Amino acid sequence: MGKNFISFPLATRNGDTYRFLASADNTTITVNGVNETTLNRGQFFEKIYTNPINIVASQPILVAQYSNGQNFDNVNADPFMLLIPPYEQFLGGYTVTTPSSGFVNNYVNVLAPNAAVGTIKLDGITIPAGSFTAIGSTGFSGAAIPVSIGTHNLTGSGLPFGITVYGFNNVDSYGYLGGASFAPIATVSSLVLNPKTSTATVGTEKCVTALVKDQNGNPVSGVRVDFTISGPNASNSGFANTAANGLATFCYTGTNAGTDNLVAAVGTLTDNGNISWNAGGTPVERCGPQNKYYTICYYGVTQCVSEKIAERYLKLGATMGACGSGNARIGVEETALASPFELSVKGYPNPTQGVLTVEVISRITGPAQMQVLDLAGRPVQQRSEQLLEGLNEVKFDLTAQPSGTYLIRATDGQNRQGVIRVSKQ
Repeated sequence: MGKNFISFPLATRNGDTYRFLASADNTTITVNGVNETTLNRGQFFEKIYTNPINIVASQPILVAQYSNGQNFDNVNADPFMLLIPPYEQFLGGYTVTTPSSGFVNNYVNVLAPNAAVGTIKLDGITIPAGSFTAIGSTGFSGAAIPVSIGTHNLTGSGLPFGITVYGFNNVDSYGYLGGASFAPIATVSSLVLNPKTSTATVGTEKCVTALVKDQNGNPVSGVRVDFTISGPNASNSGFANTAANGLATFCYTGTNAGTDNLVAAVGTLTDNGNISWNAGGTPVERCGPQNKYYTICYYGVTQCVSEKIAERYLKLGATMGACGSGNARIGVEETALASPFELSVKGYPNPTQGVLTVEVISRITGPAQMQVLDLAGRPVQQRSEQLLEGLNEVKFDLTAQPSGTYLIRATDGQNRQGVIRVSKQ
């Protein structure tokens, strides 16, 4: 039971019958923004709808979608009933199956946030964005996808989505819900995101929590909280479920500098915050005519040099900024000065198809931790290296890694870090 529902028409049909069952007196129900009915506890409302619908109730209700009989629209069909979960109970992936025989026409209805459209995969193949139809201004879209007989896997990119599975034959049918997180979302009354404002360094992991409570102030466990990100790291949007203490912990690694705006949501309950990602170190100090040059410290002498000379000196152990300023080193990209980091890190060839050479300029001799991270911040390779003061070369073999973007992170014994982005082809 819940208060917020999204549903999509069954394929090949000219309308489906819906029934709304109330759990409390004076329950008002709207469909696609239009006030449909008011029910008391135990009463139900039934109507045929031909289009995708958004159902909102003032109190928790149960929603059922019925397949009408074959005589309703003269196509192969038969009655069946689907219980529709509130969209707060959608999952991040499903494994479903059709009957092994008896049904030539089988379908999966997919309901997804608009941000997930074009990212959901059926048996490893992305469902085209053009297959989806926007459901008004709800922020959701739906699609009816034909599937073959057998078992099927549906996966997303981190955002939850819902599915139903069904099929038709001559005076025969079946249908079932693909799955749901049966959490007590109907009891949720408050949501608090913490911290509201924070900062982090690009290439590191940052976590936030959302506290979910009921009307009595008690924590609610097992509830899915959606975390939607807008900003330079929007692709990291996802969800987390609350633990026994009512806290849902959501972590991600920012790969781009700037400010991410976060919205934590349970249904229509939301709370906002932001994370400012900085590249680390200190700003580049400009000098010379029209500030076209860079201030560096090389062998104890402050110098004002061109970009090309700065790149060369940095490889030999120079630091950005005036001598004695405490400024951190700057990693030099292939074409320009990169954002400031405490270790100078460079990788080539980039893009790479296999072996990557990572150059690390360290200001001290000592151990360092080297990691290859995917964009979710998960290590796919890691090892310890003994760095010498000055230029070091470390090789990583990425041949076995899937194509995509990775981060190479070096952390020395004094917790100074350098991070570069690498493209594996």
